[in-house]
Amino acid sequence: GNVLFYRQITNIDTNAKLLTIDSPTKYYLLKRDRARVYKVRTPLHDIGIEDLSIGMKQVRTVDLNDNDYNKPNTVSYQVHQAHALVVNHTVNSWVRRVGTYKPSSNVDDVHVLSNGLHLFMSKNITVEKCDFRKAQYLGAGGNGYLFIHQGQDNLIIESYAEDGRHNYDFTGLETSGNVILK
Repeated sequence: GNVLFYRQITNIDTNAKLLTIDSPTKYYLLKRDRARVYKVRTPLHDIGIEDLSIGMKQVRTVDLNDNDYNKPNTVSYQVHQAHALVVNHTVNSWVRRVGTYKPSSNVDDVHVLSNGLHLFMSKNITVEKCDFRKAQYLGAGGNGYLFIHQGQDNLIIESYAEDGRHNYDFTGLETSGNVILK
């Protein structure tokens, strides 16, 4: 894979062959590395999710095995990478006071099947006062992650995670500049 920076071009100077972008990159972009610019679809922007509770109905645990996430016809395969909430291709937005809970039908103390919040290819997202807990499937292959950074310059502040395989995760070559505070 390649390192990727999700930026907005704010000015093009054709005489100087110079692009100006909305925020700095974390690394130099060199011709020798074949740095390129690609146009992407217009992202969602300036939107938010607030004051929401999410509870996922638990699944049977008979064949919920660590490495079965890629074996068809297993429960592990069916719940692999199930997310409570995904913020996908979004910029300048927020998630506030969103949490998980145990549905009354769950026998075990399970809030989410696998993953909590996934910030995917998103930039400048503020996640504030969120609470994600108790993933049922903690198997290999990226399961049981409660807060997933897979974007850039996002902020998680005053938020809580409990009983995940990895409560906070930074993943992918497109991930940089993210902060977890308080």
